[in-house]
Formats: sequence, C-alpha cells, structure tokens
Amino acid sequence: MSTPHDVFFRDVWARKDIAEDFLRNYLPEPLVDQFRWETLKPRSESFVKTGRKKQFSDLLFEVRRADRDAEALVYVLFEHKSYPDPHVTVQLLRYMAAIWEQYLEERSGGDRQLRELPPIIPLVFYHGARGWQPRRLGELIQEGSDALAAYVPDFQFVFANFSGSVTPEFRGRAVLQAILRLLQAVPAGKLAQELQRVMPLLRELMNNADGMRLFERIVKYMLQVDETVTMDEVRKAARIAISSTAEDVTMTIAEQLRQEGRQEGGLDVLRRQLETRFGTIPPRYEERLAAADSLALLRWSERILTAQTIDEVFSQ
Repeated sequence: MSTPHDVFFRDVWARKDIAEDFLRNYLPEPLVDQFRWETLKPRSESFVKTGRKKQFSDLLFEVRRADRDAEALVYVLFEHKSYPDPHVTVQLLRYMAAIWEQYLEERSGGDRQLRELPPIIPLVFYHGARGWQPRRLGELIQEGSDALAAYVPDFQFVFANFSGSVTPEFRGRAVLQAILRLLQAVPAGKLAQELQRVMPLLRELMNNADGMRLFERIVKYMLQVDETVTMDEVRKAARIAISSTAEDVTMTIAEQLRQEGRQEGGLDVLRRQLETRFGTIPPRYEERLAAADSLALLRWSERILTAQTIDEVFSQ
C-alpha cells in the first residue's frame, strides 16, 4: 500500500526537470557524462509483471547513451523508501529482470536478433527517521565455498541517503534543495525547524502556472503528513518568505484538506449506519459510496433516517 511519502515522491520525481537535476547532482560523477540528458524521459508504465501480478516500482527513466549509437539506452530505476527494508536488493533484482523481459518483448520479431540488453542503474532513495545502510544482494546470500561464490548474483546500486541520522549535502536548483530538505525533515518530525529554510527556496515556483502547481503539491504534502507545524505556521512562512499569493494558495490547500477530511469522516459514519441497519453493503452501492461527493453523502445520510431498505437510501 502506498504511503503519502510514496505518492509525493512519485508525483515530484515524475517531473523531468526535477529528476534530471537530482540525477546530475547525485549519480556518481563518472556516470553523469555517459548520458545525453536531453533524451531523458520517464517510462509511463512504472509496473513490472511478476507472474500474474503487477508490482509497481516507484519510477523508471530511460536515457540515451553518449558513447554509443542513437538507439543505445540506459534505464534508471528509482526505488523510494521511508523505512529500512533489509531485502530491498531482492526487490531491485526482481524489477531489473522484469524491465529486461519487457525490453525483449517490445523488440521481439523482425529480422534482427537482440544480442545485448541495456544497462540498468538501480537507485535507492531513503529518507527515514532512522539510519540505514542496505546490503548488496551478494551479502544477503549465505556464505559458502569459493566454488559456490561464483554462482552468487550481485550488482551495485546507488544509495541516496537523506535519513534523519545524516547531514547530507543539498545540491541542485533551489526547488530540488527544498524538496530534499522537506523529505528529510518530515519523517524525523523536524519540519518546524526546517520551514524557514524550505519556504524561501520555493520562491521561483510562483513565476508560472506549472511552478504554482508544484508549490501546491509541496504545501499539500507538508500539511498532510507533518503534525509538528500548524496551518497558520505554514501560511505565515509562505507570506514572509514568498508573497501574499503564496499565503493564499496555502490557505486554499488547507481548506481543501479540511473538506476532504470531513467528507471521509462522513463516509465512514454513513457506511457504519448502513451496515448496522441493512447488513453487508452490496458492491454496486459500495462503488457509489466511493465516488460520492459531499452533497450525495448528505442526501443519503438524511434518507437513512426513514428508509426501510438500502435501495430506498440510494434511489435516484
């Protein structure tokens, strides 16, 4: 199940400008010159197939290589973690194998036989409150003789550590630095301490509509997941560090979140009332509940007081 951290990470890193800025600043330096960065693009299908199931990786990018012909690709696989996962490299291996399988499927047929697969650079982005150093795949496998060691798979991965236990170097554009500071501060419960540093770094987002949308997403994340700051503190910081427009946006986002909270609370109450009076809610009505707006919830809440059957509650 996705956490608010996962959703925010995917929303923000799916932007090419943010992803490119991060990769240029945090990939090992010898790799940075290997790519034609103008060709970087996210792959829309962030899932990998394992048997009959689809498992969602966080983000997958492709980029053309600078040292090969125009068709030579490299994939960059992002895996985001807000908590330590001792088997993350097993997960990476599964995703890498699925990416290569999909690459082969997309290029099967025709006269030319594929002889090579594209390199994949796995990148683990970690920003949990606790310190963590993930182990390589080979380190997870039981030790054996030299004869056995030759059959143990292993690979390198990039570990971007922004946990609360380290003091990382924040690089890149101001917006990227703000996002990285935010991702580090929130799980550690330190947003109140970082708010005065983060807000001024977001000033450039107010210059155009696309930037405003990103500012709204960042503010929503702040208000959703951190209880150490109040809406008034975020609003005031936006006004002082940026502008009255930023303050207005913050207030609008806060009101939207309040409305969503009230609607979710009303939905839970109505669902319990329906189950108490009529038993299990049929799937067709569960679908209508899930899609309902606040007015529909209010209308059904009033009908349940006099309805004799669940059909009467949902009648058109």
